[in-house]
Amino acid sequence: MQSQKINTLVKVIPLIDARGASAGRVPSARDAPQVSPTGLLADIRGRSLRDLRVSVTDRCNFRCVYCMPKDIFGQDYPFLPHDALLTFEEIARLARIFKSHGVEKIRLTGGEPLLRKRIERLVAMLSEIGGLDLTLTTNGALLARKARELKDAGLDRVSVSLDALDDGVFRAMNDVDFPVARVLEGIDAAAAAGLAPIKINMVVKRGMNEGEILPMARRFKGSGHILRFIEYMDVGHTNGWRMDDVVPSAEVIRAIARELPLEPLDPNYPGEVAQRWRYADGITGFLPRLHARPPRDRRQALYLPLRDNRSRSALVAAHRKQRRRDRQLPRGDLASPGRPLFRSPIAEHAGAAEDRDELHRRVSGRCLMHVKALIEFLTGLEQNNNRPWFAWNKPAYDVLREEFEALVGDIAARVSKFDPALGTVDPKKAMFRIYRDTRFSKDRTPYKTHFSAAIRDRAKRGLEPGYYFHIDHRGTLLVGGGIYRPQPEILSCIRRHIAAKPQTLTRLLRNRRFRRTYDGLSQEDALVRPPKGFNADTPHIDAIKLRHFFGMVEINLKRHPPKNLAADIAANFRDLLPLMEWLREAAADQHVQE
Repeated sequence: MQSQKINTLVKVIPLIDARGASAGRVPSARDAPQVSPTGLLADIRGRSLRDLRVSVTDRCNFRCVYCMPKDIFGQDYPFLPHDALLTFEEIARLARIFKSHGVEKIRLTGGEPLLRKRIERLVAMLSEIGGLDLTLTTNGALLARKARELKDAGLDRVSVSLDALDDGVFRAMNDVDFPVARVLEGIDAAAAAGLAPIKINMVVKRGMNEGEILPMARRFKGSGHILRFIEYMDVGHTNGWRMDDVVPSAEVIRAIARELPLEPLDPNYPGEVAQRWRYADGITGFLPRLHARPPRDRRQALYLPLRDNRSRSALVAAHRKQRRRDRQLPRGDLASPGRPLFRSPIAEHAGAAEDRDELHRRVSGRCLMHVKALIEFLTGLEQNNNRPWFAWNKPAYDVLREEFEALVGDIAARVSKFDPALGTVDPKKAMFRIYRDTRFSKDRTPYKTHFSAAIRDRAKRGLEPGYYFHIDHRGTLLVGGGIYRPQPEILSCIRRHIAAKPQTLTRLLRNRRFRRTYDGLSQEDALVRPPKGFNADTPHIDAIKLRHFFGMVEINLKRHPPKNLAADIAANFRDLLPLMEWLREAAADQHVQE
């Protein structure tokens, strides 16, 4: 019975291109075409769709009696697991799609959206899209400490739920004993941060807070904030709604007008749900608007579908089943329409794979290593460094790693032309694993956030210098090489070679190409004092103190995107050749006396 009730709560409103709607009749849902980005969308009544509400979580730290009553949403209530929520990348991609169809405003909601970790990062991602009015609805509990970060990230305005100024009434309404003073602090912090005009939402329920209508009007009159009164309404058969508990909007207006005369305002746009009012006492500057929902309009302001344990169990089972199917997909299969990137395996999505995002379009084409796609994947991994996310995006990783392997092979072939002593290089063995061994690492995240490779003759492991490069999630390319952590006997041999033949190191350090690109040897992890057997007067004593002998250069690929990545890396390696030749000579010099 409960599952049948859930279905009855769902109503589909098809979207059509408003410019294709005929003036003579209202098209049916069956007539609605597949739309492309036209910049103008409307429902079947011809009303423009400009606002999009995005729920970032279904959790809330309040248990308001009119919304999420505690007897339904208790401690054991099965909220959605984190990996079933839309990721920030998914929300940003959806925002870009809706913006191309004419959406101008996005409101972030919940639950309580400020409970979503790093919500300010999502705001920043949406702000980068440009051309969107970004707003957020909150209960204000966490607003005082988040307001400045949200504003700096690009949020324009906030709406705050505040059902009473009396502390006892407010605590009874939120049902978690949360003080009203903390919410008022949040409102003040938002105003100071510039998140204005702030909208204050008050849900009025008879027998609980109707006595707070006039105090709320007095408090915010002249503040510049917009005060909105919302009728208590049914939100999905979970709040015990009764008509007797409703305070009609006309009664709200009469209660205020007895002390603070009001005058109506024209709607902001055709079809606006709220009735707008302002004070009629000649106040200039910021004029609060009182919003009251008309009795004839019973549209829900909040909606929470009825959930039960059976439906939650079915969702979890479907999640596991999809994961098992994912692991059986062939390597590199990203072209399947049912295989979106950065998505929950339970969520629905539409559109062919090649239309979804840049990474999908790029990896489906099997083209050469594309830096933008690699950085996009590594950025997602850095932000979601966990095994479930990686398992879901494993096909993308497989394709990118395959292309990276091809890149390593290309570079190795180019290097062998100017460095024939390099020897045979197996690209697959030259690549480092992305999996981190957390047993021996201070970093406890399971994956590295870079792709890297060492091009050298692995048959001489520990003895032969090599070339190294890696690309990380910030778009940084590290290119260099030499010998890192050599075996003690090799390190000792190099040091003796420097002391006995300092002129060879002098020639290396004066080499024009090496000096121009690498500016000498890296000083990483050098000894403070000369090693045993050497003194401060030994030639090139600073080089003798080194534990590693390598050069490294850092390149920002976002600022300087390469036209040919393999050619550019090989060119940097070519400038490293004098160091490689010197190291081979030093490591092979067995005739230097200790």
